[in-house]
Amino acid sequence: KEKKELHDKGKVQIHLGQTHHTLTKKFFEAFEKQKVLKNASKINAPILLIHGSEDHTIPIEESKAVKKQIPTLKLTVIEGGTHTLMKGKSAEILISTIIQWLQQNF
Repeated sequence: KEKKELHDKGKVQIHLGQTHHTLTKKFFEAFEKQKVLKNASKINAPILLIHGSEDHTIPIEESKAVKKQIPTLKLTVIEGGTHTLMKGKSAEILISTIIQWLQQNF
């Protein structure tokens, strides 16, 4: 639905929790130019990547692809979590995961 809207109108409305954002084709084109996966292996700092198993905005395969590029990266999947991870138990797991990771790495 969002891809069609982006194609037809040149922009798309993204809803994250209570906030709404307009993203344009230019945003996505600039993002693609960054070659995130290609440059990911150059990162020398500890990285924590958290993904909700019910994220319908970014497929879990994206996070798994980053993990393959950076084997030292810690990937945590929050079961039942959506894209924002800000509802109910997901938010609690998110916060405790971040705190634990920070304590272990810094």
